Amino acid sequence: MMIRQLPSHIINQIAAGEVVERPASVVKELVENSLDAGATKIQVNLFQAGQTRIQIIDDGCGMSREDLSLAVQRHATSKLPEDDLFHIHTMGFRGEALSSVGAISRLSITTRQQDQEQGWQIQVEGGAASEPAPAAWEIGTKIQVDDLFYAIPARLKFLKSLQTELNHCQEVLQKILIGHPEVAFKVMHEEKILYDRGPESYLDRIAAVFGNDFRDHSFAIKETSEDDQMTLTGFMGVPTYNRNSQKLQYLFVNGRPIRDRGIQAAIKQTYGDLLFKDRYPIFVLYLTLPPEAVDVNVHPAKAEVRFRDFPKVRSFITRSCREGLVNSGNRSGVVVDLLSHAAKTSQGNVPKGKTPLPLSGGSKVSAITLTKQFSQGQELSPQLGTRMPEPVRHQTLPARMPLPSNTSEAEEEYVGEEKPDSVPVELGEVIGQIFNTYILCQSEKGLVVIDQHAAHERLIYEKMKISYKETEGVRRQMLLLPETVTLSPHNSSLFQNALETLSRLGLVLEIESPSTVVVKEVPVIMGDFDIQKLVHDLADELSQFGVGESLEKKLDYLLATFSCHGSIRAGRKLQPAEMQAMVQQIQEGLFTGQCNHGRPTHILLRKQDLENFFERS
Repeated sequence: MMIRQLPSHIINQIAAGEVVERPASVVKELVENSLDAGATKIQVNLFQAGQTRIQIIDDGCGMSREDLSLAVQRHATSKLPEDDLFHIHTMGFRGEALSSVGAISRLSITTRQQDQEQGWQIQVEGGAASEPAPAAWEIGTKIQVDDLFYAIPARLKFLKSLQTELNHCQEVLQKILIGHPEVAFKVMHEEKILYDRGPESYLDRIAAVFGNDFRDHSFAIKETSEDDQMTLTGFMGVPTYNRNSQKLQYLFVNGRPIRDRGIQAAIKQTYGDLLFKDRYPIFVLYLTLPPEAVDVNVHPAKAEVRFRDFPKVRSFITRSCREGLVNSGNRSGVVVDLLSHAAKTSQGNVPKGKTPLPLSGGSKVSAITLTKQFSQGQELSPQLGTRMPEPVRHQTLPARMPLPSNTSEAEEEYVGEEKPDSVPVELGEVIGQIFNTYILCQSEKGLVVIDQHAAHERLIYEKMKISYKETEGVRRQMLLLPETVTLSPHNSSLFQNALETLSRLGLVLEIESPSTVVVKEVPVIMGDFDIQKLVHDLADELSQFGVGESLEKKLDYLLATFSCHGSIRAGRKLQPAEMQAMVQQIQEGLFTGQCNHGRPTHILLRKQDLENFFERS
């Protein structure tokens, strides 16, 4: 077999395969070129999701005749003036985009510089470029790509449906729009306007892309590293405003949208047990650091970067996000728009028998409440049944925010010891209970409805977690009559390695036989609960852990199981003093905006909405 030099058109087509995966790839490269050209207005026109035509028109600096000739050649770029790949300040830098696109399509570029009386135009077809010719054009550049992949028709077979390809184009454009709100964008598909936004604030631009709900459900992040080398700004969704995927997680590094699983995992870890295990937070974050601290030349499409000191970057982001959570405010869990729900109901958009209240991921959810101390006042009175009654010990939260159980010691140290002053939730005055399930409060803002089970579940969870981590363990009391629970031999064996951990959680067990365990002591704080059901649920939980996996890493799940069983159930009638005690603890408690499963613990019916609903305004 002889070795030979490949023809230039084959080389260009191979290079194009690395850069151009689908129409969205072309849109990304060309719009980034417009941004690097200093454009303040960019228009994107798509036809058949970019397969037949892509037009990018900007008001950037434009190109001269000489620059235009070089622009369509391989490895020609204006973005590395000092030939230094480690001090990159632009979006693009490889010098392959226009050459690659021209190799597989019919490419036309028309451009004009501000100090020139006329513009220039060049045509590239299948990699063959014409000489630049004079052309009438305004200041800036228009790039038109026709018949994408016509030169390599086999690639067309790998494209998906028009709607799928359009979705990919929109995802690319959404990131660019959010990353550069100072630039006006107009995006059209088949003469239909998809986006038309002028220069605006970051939050306005994000809300335009994500929806206005994000405005009400997010809090701002603004932090600078101790050495002043890194800044992190942006917005994060409150815990109850989440998704079942990572699609709405945007991270920009020096203005470049990137994906980094390590940072995504670190941010989710920041939320810890505020999120259910299958839910993901929503965030848009902008990280700025010196160009030499990040290598952007590690991915053909520039979608990934490599940090010089990743642990330092991760710790900074983790600390910043955690402090943002701590300072995220004291709005109520969910705000219900009565007029919106009434309209949806009247239009038949709500299934019969279903209440049209917003739920996690689509609700108008406020920031969670983070404070220093639990209530020092009246406790809910547990119904102890056959257990020996013992006073419940009030506990004070530690000076710093408790970390998720899987946070490393290094990250914990980086968080620091200080914690902002607390601001209580304004739940107002207790006015009653309905359906033996919901507590009603009247506040200055409106009517607050509290789910007594969800709220009490969170309170118990946080108290047990603090007691477990900061003391010798959860206080427990001996049963007058030990309770025997029958299990399968497999489930019974699961408790063998969990006895010590469960004991610190307040549950003392003995394995009596291969099929039975005996419960001798239980947590004081849990009150009256079904011991049999708790043990069976714990067995189910333990069966999902990996073989030999540390229970400390799964402590949150065990605590959630305990608190769910020990909390006040829906359907229980509460005395006024019990309701007032719960409201007080919610107002002064930790993470009381959502239950252990990420659902809101209370909603707000605003006074103004009530007046509008009854036409009193």
